[in-house]
Amino acid sequence: MRLLKVFLVLCFLLFVPLFKPTQVDFSSPQAATLPRSVDLSPDEPNSLPRASAAFPDFAAIKDTKMRKESFFEFMAPLIEAENIQIKEKRLQLLRLREGVQQGKELSSYDKEWLLNLCQEYRIPTEELSTDALFQELLMRVDTVPSELALAQAAIESAWGQSRFAYCGNNLFGEYCFTPGCGIVPAGRPRGQTYEVAAFLTPVQAVHSYIQNLNSHPAYGQFRVLRYEKRLAGERPDGHTLALGLQKYAKTGKAYVAKIRTVIRQNRRLMALPGFSEVTLQRRDSRAGTS
Repeated sequence: MRLLKVFLVLCFLLFVPLFKPTQVDFSSPQAATLPRSVDLSPDEPNSLPRASAAFPDFAAIKDTKMRKESFFEFMAPLIEAENIQIKEKRLQLLRLREGVQQGKELSSYDKEWLLNLCQEYRIPTEELSTDALFQELLMRVDTVPSELALAQAAIESAWGQSRFAYCGNNLFGEYCFTPGCGIVPAGRPRGQTYEVAAFLTPVQAVHSYIQNLNSHPAYGQFRVLRYEKRLAGERPDGHTLALGLQKYAKTGKAYVAKIRTVIRQNRRLMALPGFSEVTLQRRDSRAGTS
């Protein structure tokens, strides 16, 4: 059943590019420093228009444990599917780097693929050597620990009950800066123009969140911590990597502590969806992890 869920999500991803997604401006210096506590509580969600028929009505689940289980079961395949796609890119990177280290020349196709990847992950290529380029890419093209993504989704969406999640598929509290790109939060300071980003699907929200962590300058420490774990031959874990997310919220270190608390208190529930992280690690080790 779990494999079926992942397969369906991957199939759906093929159709996502047919639609124009919300453009989240990751280049804005405000993107990682805006206050995050902007009305993340339910606001009579049943009276608001639904963003997607596929998004469950978590507020209708009154039993707390059942709501948490349902939320994790809903989010798990989405996060896993995105991580699988990133893993494939990473494996190709490792193969290309290994070939270069053996003295092989990159084909024109491989060079174009690397250039597109650098643009996707916001890496300037002008002054980087080949070795430095591969190192920077490997720091960015990597998965996000499932427990970390689940914890942040739970925090930022109030376990799927926030009106931003229910009406805009925004599960990670991301902002956008183009008028009409999302939902105007209640209590937005006068003169501010940011909105809480709206996505066509939860799949797009997960993709945007992971892309944000892997490319935004504010999360450089997050990527360094993850890379250091790889170099040590260890699995990057959510508890450790949370330290690199102090800039994700205005509360800084308190936000890190909150993430870690959610992971610690819900570790057994998070195990229910059964992520294939071990499988991914085995595949990664075939080509090396550093």
